[in-house]
Amino acid sequence: DDWVPLKASVALVDLGEPAGIEHLLIAAKDAEGHMARVTALKSLKRSLPGAGADPGDDEGLEALSSWWKAHGSTSTFDKETKAWKETK
Repeated sequence: DDWVPLKASVALVDLGEPAGIEHLLIAAKDAEGHMARVTALKSLKRSLPGAGADPGDDEGLEALSSWWKAHGSTSTFDKETKAWKETK
């Protein structure tokens, strides 16, 4: 079942845990169910607004993944918006 790990990943992201992003990236790519993949992509888009990706396609997933690889370690988590922002 894709939903239990997916919901756990979303909860981790909402708490500001970077591991949640890694799990969502995996779910968006590899989850068996279409709705689980879509949900993971939408959560990533909300959590990584700086990536500027369209969550509806493979290019969007690649943009989200690339943004996280480039900026994840230096980004800060905004508790109000529950999103990771690039630190300038």
